Amino acid sequence: MLNEGSRGLKHILQKEKMPYFHMVLRAVKPEININRVYAIHLDKGLFNTWVVTTAYGRFEGGSIQQNHGFSTIEEAKAFIDKILKKRQRSYQRIRCDYNLISMKSSLAQFANGAYSVD
Repeated sequence: MLNEGSRGLKHILQKEKMPYFHMVLRAVKPEININRVYAIHLDKGLFNTWVVTTAYGRFEGGSIQQNHGFSTIEEAKAFIDKILKKRQRSYQRIRCDYNLISMKSSLAQFANGAYSVD
């Protein structure tokens, strides 16, 4: 599902219950007009599925939100790994690195530090 507009980013940043995994990254470089945010949220969906929600866009502007469903936690983790690898290469694309703003996790495989972004 793809939703455009500022609701997407605000919605994912303001989730009330503790997610299984939640990370917010931000890239800021005013001299080249970069002010981007990227949020990743993992939670249980219906019928015992895992849902990875991503929201990205300008920090104070509109954003795009996407939901991706997976049947196993391993598939969801592999998808999150792929997203984070792309964010780590952001300097090659946008000439600005993403920095970790916040991270929460209630699953051991996500909380063990494997997802620290430097």
